[in-house]
Amino acid sequence: MRMEIEQLQLLLINKTGLLDQNKSLIDIKREIAKIQEQISLMSIHILNRKEENEDYRDVIRVNKPTAESVFITRYDYHAIRSNEISFSEGEQLEIYEKQNSSYWKGISLVSGDEGNIPSSCVYSMLESLQLLEFILSVEEVSLPILQKIRNDSSSNDEKASPFWETIDDDTIMIPALRQDKEQHDKRATGRVNWGSDWVSLESPSPVQCNEVISNINNNHEVIELNCLSTNSTVSLLSSTKLHALNLRRLDIWWTPLTNDCIQYLCILLTNNTTIQELVINFHSISDKGVIKICQALEQNSTLTSLGLNYW
Repeated sequence: MRMEIEQLQLLLINKTGLLDQNKSLIDIKREIAKIQEQISLMSIHILNRKEENEDYRDVIRVNKPTAESVFITRYDYHAIRSNEISFSEGEQLEIYEKQNSSYWKGISLVSGDEGNIPSSCVYSMLESLQLLEFILSVEEVSLPILQKIRNDSSSNDEKASPFWETIDDDTIMIPALRQDKEQHDKRATGRVNWGSDWVSLESPSPVQCNEVISNINNNHEVIELNCLSTNSTVSLLSSTKLHALNLRRLDIWWTPLTNDCIQYLCILLTNNTTIQELVINFHSISDKGVIKICQALEQNSTLTSLGLNYW
């Protein structure tokens, strides 16, 4: 703004110095008044902007991060897209918008960088306690590791320690429990769609998964799993009926595969002799899960296409 004012002042000098000598004094004064008015308007604009900035800083000081909004990064992450931010392990982030189960918006309290953040990369102590309370209070817990914690005779406070160890060992556990809790709270009925040679499940209940297992046959060569809870994933993947099914392709989307779920998937890959394609998309698998699948594929001779897509 200062530069623009100086340019206007220079223009004022040039105009008064280069005006034709025959131009009347009235015209000169009118020209000067017009330019001075522009300078005054710009000065007012600068003052307004300054006040707005000060007000904005006051808002920032008032709206400090809360326990609910501050999350800690679980490991280093290097941004893949321009709208993401990079961060280091243990860095504190303020989350201010949860766009969906996989991506949140936030700002680093260390670097000040702002953008999209994969939700699987962060956790908070408060949220972890809420998830522990969830698995202790809800009847439908299918994961063996969580059943062991829940059925232990120790107090709920004492159960916190093995729970921390579990979520530390399994990086997919927190996003999986988030999805479980969200679906449980919504109590929405999932969808199952049938085709002549395929079946698609979107946010199904364990009961719906069991119905699929009962009705599926060798004509259904493609299974699509979308947004399954851990209970539903276990109900489906643990079925030995899939081992003998004439399965050609298995798609898994937006379905966090915990260590237990990966184990059932590996057993399926080892025993099914027809599957040719496996696709796992959208933050559904950890590095450890990828390694286990690769090990299981050493016992599989039919799979020709493996898609592990981040997006």
